[in-house]
Amino acid sequence: MLFGKIPAVLKNKKVPAIAGAIAVIAIALIIWALFFRTMERISPEDIHADEGYTPRLLSGPAAEPVPADADPDETEISPVKPIPDTKPVSPMQEDKPVEPTPVVTTDRPTDFESPAFETFYDFLTDPQPFISRWNYDPVDWNINDIQFAELIDLDNDGIFELILIINNSSFTPSNPGHHDKGIMILGYFGGQAEIVYSSYLSAFGSDFNYYIAHQGADGKMLFINHDFDHFDIQSEYYELIVGKMTLIMTTEFSDGYDSVSGEDEFIVNGITVSWAEYSAELAKLGIFEDSDDEDALKFRFSTVNKVQATLARLGF
Repeated sequence: MLFGKIPAVLKNKKVPAIAGAIAVIAIALIIWALFFRTMERISPEDIHADEGYTPRLLSGPAAEPVPADADPDETEISPVKPIPDTKPVSPMQEDKPVEPTPVVTTDRPTDFESPAFETFYDFLTDPQPFISRWNYDPVDWNINDIQFAELIDLDNDGIFELILIINNSSFTPSNPGHHDKGIMILGYFGGQAEIVYSSYLSAFGSDFNYYIAHQGADGKMLFINHDFDHFDIQSEYYELIVGKMTLIMTTEFSDGYDSVSGEDEFIVNGITVSWAEYSAELAKLGIFEDSDDEDALKFRFSTVNKVQATLARLGF
């Protein structure tokens, strides 16, 4: 029955017209789809190749024009520079230059502990040159060269003197192994600081010297220089009298090992004396055997202390 009806349907004249219309619409849709797929594969450069067109990139400045006939494999492409970020920057985010740390300077104090300390302060901020005993030329130094600083009332008048050990390479002579440091005493007299004593602490093999401050029999401080030369000891005893370090006695002890007689020799103020006489003269100054080694304040070549503590009292 089914196959028997087909010829009858085909005999209907309206069927071919409808089928033709459907075919035309289908062909149009296929052509339209093929056109859009082709357009997706064509770049803007291909479209405008005949015009020498170069597109402007939204993320940066325009690239250099590329000739239409240029070989893409040989064309050098410049890197695209990004557009700088022009957004406002918070002051907290700004890359500001680092400011140098200001140097803190200490103003001259106005509340010194005493007039003497004020003059010592002024002296140390502009010290007088030290005279070298080796070439007799003045040696400049400054507060940074101070290795030891001590305030001592040498003459028992209630006013401190300032004892300094100064370490400056210019004090040392050129011969190897010999080293010098300066020692200086500042006093306060006539409303100003004065150098009342200056000499050297030396170290050269078995030859060396050191100073001691020892309280004498009269309550005053003795300032004593012991100079060791192999087996000999030469000593100088000073007192601060009327603003001057005054030499009041000298002694010398020679070990018998190094003497002509083979016996110990004792000399006081240039005169040879017995051991008993030697000891008696020292006792007059309040110095007894080995007492300076036990009780005295020593100033050796290697002596150091907390310099800053003394300088702080002076206003630094």
